[in-house]
Amino acid sequence: MLDLIQRLFGPKVTWNGQERRQFVRARCRFDLTLGKNQGSISVREIAQGGLRLECDLALAPKLKVGSTVELNQTGQPLATKAKVVWQKNSRNFCRVGLKFIGAIRGTWMQQHVDEIAGHPKQKRRHIRVRTDWTIEGRTGADSFEARMRDISVTGCRVETKASLIVGQELRLKMGNLEIRADVRRVSGQGGFNLVGLRFESEEPQTGQLVALVRKLTGG
Repeated sequence: MLDLIQRLFGPKVTWNGQERRQFVRARCRFDLTLGKNQGSISVREIAQGGLRLECDLALAPKLKVGSTVELNQTGQPLATKAKVVWQKNSRNFCRVGLKFIGAIRGTWMQQHVDEIAGHPKQKRRHIRVRTDWTIEGRTGADSFEARMRDISVTGCRVETKASLIVGQELRLKMGNLEIRADVRRVSGQGGFNLVGLRFESEEPQTGQLVALVRKLTGG
């Protein structure tokens, strides 16, 4: 996979390794209960293999790496068992990665996975893959640097200090690829602009990019 990325984007591309996961993760936000009323947790990412959650620091001792926990939802008789695979604590809250133990097929947890990460009714039609690629953008004679934060077969999201406006057309240079895109949304975040872009599908090099994304998502 890394060889394919380097052929398309060049040998100096930054790759964070996250897309080597077996399952594509989807962002979400819903609450569950840990164990038998041990505390409330907030699920932030979910996939077929597990999930990422955030919780109060007081729950951190109950979520040590290697421990087995039970996830409960109101109105559901059976808990979903999971193993803690990593934990990171900040000043205000705890982040935890969990891997499901055993099959979740037919359970309420599988329903969550289908609705958020793979169900036709999900908000996005195409799966987005997290990236950490440095790219160059061009608007006329001006150029700017950006960080590509995620990508799908139809577009991507980038972080940049450049001032862009909705409807603006630009060109993206990503290693050996250069494609056209248009700005669909812009929002400010921590001194940067978070920009949603849609690729111009008729350009030949866009097909190479789509092939790469399909490789990353297993499509």
